Amino acid sequence: DQPRSRGLGDVYKRQAVRQKAADLFGVSKETIALIHNTTEGMNLIASSMDFQPGEEVLLSNHEHTSARIPWKYWQEEKGVVLKTVDIPLVPKSKEEVVDCFRKAITPKTRAISIVHLTNTNGMILPVKEISDMAHEKGILVAVDGAQSMGMFKINMDDLGCDFFTSSSHKWIFSPKGMGIFYAREESQKYLKQLI
Repeated sequence: DQPRSRGLGDVYKRQAVRQKAADLFGVSKETIALIHNTTEGMNLIASSMDFQPGEEVLLSNHEHTSARIPWKYWQEEKGVVLKTVDIPLVPKSKEEVVDCFRKAITPKTRAISIVHLTNTNGMILPVKEISDMAHEKGILVAVDGAQSMGMFKINMDDLGCDFFTSSSHKWIFSPKGMGIFYAREESQKYLKQLI
């Protein structure tokens, strides 16, 4: 069988899906790309960052392996330091979580990569507050939203992160192998690859 060429109808369908994803997140479709899954999105982020040896990426102790490994592969191998931020199993407040990251930041910190809703204990990390704090220091924030998209309403402008990636087959029941990638317009310049 010859592979079917993609016609104009397929392009329109793809754009319609992008628009629906953008509507779901309350953003422009120009900030949305259709991908295969969260892992692919985390790889797009980690492989795109032009960090230098000695610069740092902060990850929480609750990160899924598929969100941690891309940073190890694409950044640690070139000398970028991956630092684990220990978050209490049951934090007393959002501020306690934000403070864990604040204390871990150094002048060499370039990005924070965090899970939105953990698969360890179901904790929802305060992405908005972490993003606000990080952006004051010129630090990018990447979010693994594999478990959060579809579990509750997410407005990306309000959430404030630079990048968000998710597998839409989980909680919004798309076909397997479908995912959504969000990149804030002003943060798209950091992405080397066209997605």
